[in-house]
Amino acid sequence: MWPISNSAILQGSRFTYGLGAIVSPLLTSSYVHGYANVTNDNHTITIDDRIHSLTVPFAINGTLQIIVPIIFLVNFLLCRYEQHDSSKLAPEEDDSATIDLPSEDKDFSSIPNRTWKIALISASASTYIAAELGYFAFVTSMYQKLDIQLAASTATQVQSIMFATYTMGRLLSAFISLKVKPDIILAYHFVIILISVAILFIGKDNLTLIYIGNSALGFGCSAVWPGMFAFTAHFLCLTSRICSLLAFLCGLVSICFPLIMNPFFIAIRVWIMMDKTKPSQNMEEEFRRYSIAGPRLSVHWANYREDHLRRKSISASKYSVETNDRRKSTVSAKLNKNQSIENELRRKSTVPGF
Repeated sequence: MWPISNSAILQGSRFTYGLGAIVSPLLTSSYVHGYANVTNDNHTITIDDRIHSLTVPFAINGTLQIIVPIIFLVNFLLCRYEQHDSSKLAPEEDDSATIDLPSEDKDFSSIPNRTWKIALISASASTYIAAELGYFAFVTSMYQKLDIQLAASTATQVQSIMFATYTMGRLLSAFISLKVKPDIILAYHFVIILISVAILFIGKDNLTLIYIGNSALGFGCSAVWPGMFAFTAHFLCLTSRICSLLAFLCGLVSICFPLIMNPFFIAIRVWIMMDKTKPSQNMEEEFRRYSIAGPRLSVHWANYREDHLRRKSISASKYSVETNDRRKSTVSAKLNKNQSIENELRRKSTVPGF
């Protein structure tokens, strides 16, 4: 569709994603409560309160996402895209300059090591996109559970600043890609990512370094995904089949992230339920054992919660019984002591001359 300057077009199309990512955390910061169970006015937050507060942002998000398929449907019905098997794009000022557009029927067997190139590019692209989506999605939860324990609103502000630099990087890369080769863009962006990760690792307990590291990380990640497509175009013809394969593998790897992260969020809920600030070693081993078992995970969590509540109820009733027994024994001891004193006084009163 875009045989010339496709890198700039891809960078620009992702710029709007960054705009939405900046606004979204700012709008939702007042609707999230994090892992705290009590508000500033000492109001206990229940599950119903959390669901009710998240209804508005999810409704807005769902409405915006419905608009996109409607636009695609209108384009499909009114101005459907027609794919040409082969064509030539010739600039008016130079009839001899032609650019081959990729065709599904064209023979690409002459490309050396084509299968290996597709495999390596698919592996690198899918691994990167899974890491990017995983960090961007769970960054707010991570900073609430680190030793610094940021508030939910502060964590969303960190995410918003990261997306701000992410969007600025998209906009700048759209113009830089017109003059600079994709491999150079990828090289210095990967260097920025490594530096930002080092800053986050060293300053995970410092709020200033967290802001700086996430800002640098957002800028570093801004041009990698479109740059990979532009870089791939130098070695392979990006036909619909290859693009579909890349999209499928990236989505397939991204599916694994919720399965990997879900046990840790379950563990967080268990620690909160048991009023613990740090997990025990046995609990970590238990959830690590179930980290791969997707269907069994929810069953294990339900059984664990039921068992914990049962033990908690038994402990409460046992404590109540023990308290009553202690009270009874204390009262009985006092009565026996008073009775002993009274008997002693009676005995002495019967002694002559007392």
